[in-house]
Amino acid sequence: MKSIDDIVQELIPGYLAARKEEVPEMMRLLASSEFERLRILSHSLKGSGRSFGFSELTRFGASLEKYAEASDGPSFAAELERLKQYLAALQWSPKIKTDT
Repeated sequence: MKSIDDIVQELIPGYLAARKEEVPEMMRLLASSEFERLRILSHSLKGSGRSFGFSELTRFGASLEKYAEASDGPSFAAELERLKQYLAALQWSPKIKTDT
């Protein structure tokens, strides 16, 4: 039987791919000043990052949510660019289990 940790490890590649796909969507929403939708996506990132073991994504989500709530487009854009760079540079590999 798989442990919860094993299941989460299997879900991480898809989770990270989805976060990368959200960046262009957020850029489009920002261009349209759709701050409520941006707030919702940012809040989701804030809540899910730590669940998958990525506390930095939680931090990005919190910052982005704050900027979306304030309708602060320039700050949101700058933080979104930092998120994009973070995701591009992120090197993740599954935990290797050893039977002892």
